[in-house]
Amino acid sequence: MLVIISDLHFTDGTTSNLSADGTDLFNISPEAFRLFFGKISSIIERRKESVREVKFVYNGDIFDPLRTCTWFEVPAGHRFWNVPPDRKAIQKTCGGIVARILHHNQEALAWLSGQHPDFEKTWQVDQEVERVYIPGNHDRLMNLSPYCRRQVQLKLLNCKSSARFDNACLDRRHQTLIIHGHEADPFNCEFDPGGNPKYDDTPIGDVLTTALFANIGHQANGLDIPAAAKERFRDIDNVRPNLAVIRYLQDIITDFAISGKVEKMLQTIVEEFNQLAFYQKWSKAHDQWNLGYDEADKLQ
Repeated sequence: MLVIISDLHFTDGTTSNLSADGTDLFNISPEAFRLFFGKISSIIERRKESVREVKFVYNGDIFDPLRTCTWFEVPAGHRFWNVPPDRKAIQKTCGGIVARILHHNQEALAWLSGQHPDFEKTWQVDQEVERVYIPGNHDRLMNLSPYCRRQVQLKLLNCKSSARFDNACLDRRHQTLIIHGHEADPFNCEFDPGGNPKYDDTPIGDVLTTALFANIGHQANGLDIPAAAKERFRDIDNVRPNLAVIRYLQDIITDFAISGKVEKMLQTIVEEFNQLAFYQKWSKAHDQWNLGYDEADKLQ
């Protein structure tokens, strides 16, 4: 049996909205995984004669070190969009974020790795279990740090290693090739002249997520506006497609009549984004005069 899970987007909680009792409303409840593994176990039990083994493929964006306020609290040179990148400084910052993500979601990860104390009670079958992790775009940074790789191996895959993760999984038994969807998105994956993904390169989508969208939620926390408006600003990175963000912001401003209170904030954030060396370099590289309406034109 092949089970594919993607886009859990575990965060450190600094950008999450909270319920009245303090429950994180963004990160998935561990109870969901207890139910999930119970359901999979039941399916296998009914079909145990045909299921020899179970492979869980965690297919990208399982972790999200981009959605955090930490990147705004470190020197500019420690941010992953700095030009040129200081890899050691970025790895240090990312390592701290990942440590908090793992702690904040430790029970959920214990279910996914099979290390939860109640896992054996829920998983009532004897089939051999294999776990595979593929980095996506939001957790691309995990592959660039030995510390992060070790933590993922230990906390998600229940093994000890610091080897790099493959960006694809070919399952020959099920004749299935598994990749994360960002490889079909020029905003979220960089490519070489031959059209091959450059997995280690920072795509503009990463910078949009943090320097623009997460920053809006972060800056809104300090404004004199209703708490409900701040909650909606913090949810901005959940808006799809990204171009719908413009209408989303307009709706918040209209619903709470806060145009005067947020206009300067939004203008400053956009201006700072436009002045980023990373954005200017990316825009110059992707603005192709002979391609008509290209990615750079869309983002502009």
